[in-house]
Amino acid sequence: MKKISVICLIFSLLVTLPVLPQGKHRQGPVMVRTGLKAGANITAFEGGREFIDRIQNALNYQAGLVVQLNLNNFISFQPELLFITKGAELSNDGSSAVVNLYNSTIGSSNPIPNKITLQTAYIEIPLNLQLGIRLGQTGRVFILGGPYLSYLVSDKSTDCSEFYKAYKDIVDEYGKTGYKGVLHQFDYGVGIGAGIESGSLQLTAKYDFGYSEFKERVSRLTDRDINIFSGLKNRNMSLSLAWFF
Repeated sequence: MKKISVICLIFSLLVTLPVLPQGKHRQGPVMVRTGLKAGANITAFEGGREFIDRIQNALNYQAGLVVQLNLNNFISFQPELLFITKGAELSNDGSSAVVNLYNSTIGSSNPIPNKITLQTAYIEIPLNLQLGIRLGQTGRVFILGGPYLSYLVSDKSTDCSEFYKAYKDIVDEYGKTGYKGVLHQFDYGVGIGAGIESGSLQLTAKYDFGYSEFKERVSRLTDRDINIFSGLKNRNMSLSLAWFF
């Protein structure tokens, strides 16, 4: 909770320094608007092929706050504070020698399932720069890009909860540090996309490339690393609608 509070404080500092109490106003040449945002994500993972043969996309969602700083007629800066869910369905055919090694190590009570749906939830701060052109008095089309930073607030398996709980126990037992949990708490990456505005509404399509691997905090169960989700990186395609006050 302390780390989540720090992330929220950083976002607040980013967006409130130039902002007055009203939702829409002008600070010299800069127009500032605040609003709400929600949308759908098609999420997947990249990498992690030692244990995983196939990755199936999953439908998730996002919602949060947005602040837009229109620097001039062409350039805008838009930081956001989002709650976002991600995940995918992972499967293997059970023939991998690594899968068999893992199963023989932990015993037959909780073998690696042939299919597992991993779902994660993050507090995420995207920092997007928008380059656009005006369409009349209130319209605009734009392209966007920028980095994001995420903090993991939950991770679970929706269809193999008993196995995932047992795997968490293994991670805690063999972990290199005192950190309790399977996945790294922080994710970061970049996103690119495009959008259109009309008055107080903004429709955006965006694709995020996660750069941080999951890398569980497991040392060695045998004479080699046995990390089921290591090497996986988040991939996220989203369609969202923002409403500015």
